[in-house]
Amino acid sequence: MVISIPGDAAKNGATEMVYRLTRRSHALFQADSNAFTLDLLQSIEEIHGTNAPEKLLYNLFERKTRELQEKVKGATVEERAKSLAAIRDDEGHMSQFVNELRNGLPNTGMPTRRS
Repeated sequence: MVISIPGDAAKNGATEMVYRLTRRSHALFQADSNAFTLDLLQSIEEIHGTNAPEKLLYNLFERKTRELQEKVKGATVEERAKSLAAIRDDEGHMSQFVNELRNGLPNTGMPTRRS
């Protein structure tokens, strides 16, 4: 999560802060699926051979790419990037289009404070 102070407030010496999730919040935002995914790929390799996990992931990548190419719309690169970010956000990936950097951080248009 990035919170920024827009415009004049930042120029006038207002502090900026970057917020991150704490370890205590990891229970709410778990990433346990990595272990399951690796176990699943190991089982696929054991059952179908050495190349099976790679073939499976490549097939998934190709399918997802085709699906996104059909959904992403826009005449310009910026419009397509915005469209892709919106699609990924709808899929639950918390995506956001950011067009520029401010103070070395993405300019999300939200207030930030840095101490």
